[in-house]
Amino acid sequence: MLNQTIQSFTIGKELGSGGMATVYLAENRIGKKVAIKVLAKEHFHNEQIRLRFEQEARVMASLNHENICSVIDLEENDEFSAIIMEYLEGVDLGQYVNQHGSVPVSQVMDWLWQIASGLDYAHSQGYVHRDIKPSNFFLTEKGQIKIMDFGIAKAEDSLVKSQTSSKMGSVAYMSPEQIISTKHVDHKTDIYSLGVTLHHLLGGRVPYDSTTQSRHDIEQRIISEPLPVLPISGSMQAILEKATEKDREARPDTVAALLGATGDDTLLERKPAGTSDKTIETGKKTAKDDKTLIEPADDDTLLENKEATTKAGTGPKPPQKPKPESPPAKATASKAPVKPVLIVALILLLVLGGVWGYAAYTPCTRRKSPDKSPGRRVCKSTGRHLYDGLHLRAERL
Repeated sequence: MLNQTIQSFTIGKELGSGGMATVYLAENRIGKKVAIKVLAKEHFHNEQIRLRFEQEARVMASLNHENICSVIDLEENDEFSAIIMEYLEGVDLGQYVNQHGSVPVSQVMDWLWQIASGLDYAHSQGYVHRDIKPSNFFLTEKGQIKIMDFGIAKAEDSLVKSQTSSKMGSVAYMSPEQIISTKHVDHKTDIYSLGVTLHHLLGGRVPYDSTTQSRHDIEQRIISEPLPVLPISGSMQAILEKATEKDREARPDTVAALLGATGDDTLLERKPAGTSDKTIETGKKTAKDDKTLIEPADDDTLLENKEATTKAGTGPKPPQKPKPESPPAKATASKAPVKPVLIVALILLLVLGGVWGYAAYTPCTRRKSPDKSPGRRVCKSTGRHLYDGLHLRAERL
């Protein structure tokens, strides 16, 4: 397959291989890298395996979550069947344990928080993974967990209806109901398998040794015996016990509820590396679920809650901005009639000016007085003297 082109991607180096398929790194002309999972040639003509391979692509393509590996496309022809997926750099948790041994509780708890988010999402979409184990959890270089390989995942409603489904999954991580009767398999099977996976990570090895025990012996131990006790305590021990209950009805409904069942609410408030700010719903009412409490979500929420508290009279009043002082009422009243007074005064001035102008330009004659004194100006119409050119005609006012 090396150097072959699938769609616009040219296959490069091999990333890994298993019994069912081989995964390659591929790249297109603009440098986008993807992982291409190619079904092994010996299984290509097996119709059942090919259908399972196609089902894996369809299931993963329908799931959109940051903790689930995303599928881009499925390519099939007469020669091969390939799933084009997002390219991830890092190692799966199975490889991680092989390299580092047992993992500290704090680190496992960080991974579990992310697994809870992704696995509960898949369950909410109606899918049961049925093959939960360390190698199906991929740890990226940024510390993010991605759930892989939904090859034997199945819709939960079809699992309930099916009476003849064969046993699917890795025997060491199977739940008791997977071994006894597949018709009872539902999402709680994944929770049991997750408990065994956590035991593997914390203990550094698989709890059942397939090199010294037969498959039948391992199955009988899963049905009747509890997992070997690990030297841990506290919340993680409670999680292991709850997750691996033999009675499926005694297990929590969700992985988030598994975290909440420990009674340690701080587990629900952790924000692990590689995840966004999300709240895990546990079904258990906490302070965050109580809508009557004030939550420090944002400034608007805080202001609304403070105003509501003030109106109820149960808390201090929020600080308010000082309002600008209004001018005194008297000052306003005294200034109000200023404009009308000015207008009246202006009108009077205009009237007086008109009268003065009329008087000043009225036609008059000059005559001599009897005492031969200098002549005075006399108005022709009235016969009255005009003093300094100003004649006040009172009778016309």
